[in-house]
Amino acid sequence: MPKSNKSSVDFSDIGQSPPKAQPRKFERNEQRGPGRPIGKRSNPAFRQYTVLLRVETHTRALEKLRKVTAKPDFGEYVESLILKDLGK
Repeated sequence: MPKSNKSSVDFSDIGQSPPKAQPRKFERNEQRGPGRPIGKRSNPAFRQYTVLLRVETHTRALEKLRKVTAKPDFGEYVESLILKDLGK
């Protein structure tokens, strides 16, 4: 029997391979009342990342987006460039 520890956690499985994780479901099909739609922050298909860009690069990209759309979404623009680079 393993020796009990302060928080009563069983560490006997350390070193064993973790169980296979189930694939995450990224679709949200919940019914919500009136108000704002579900945003990217609460959508599990999205994860926030931090990148460092030159200010001039970001400014020029936003100017280009504003010429194309009234509500520029820089994240969607970057994602489309990454997917294009990956060949999808």
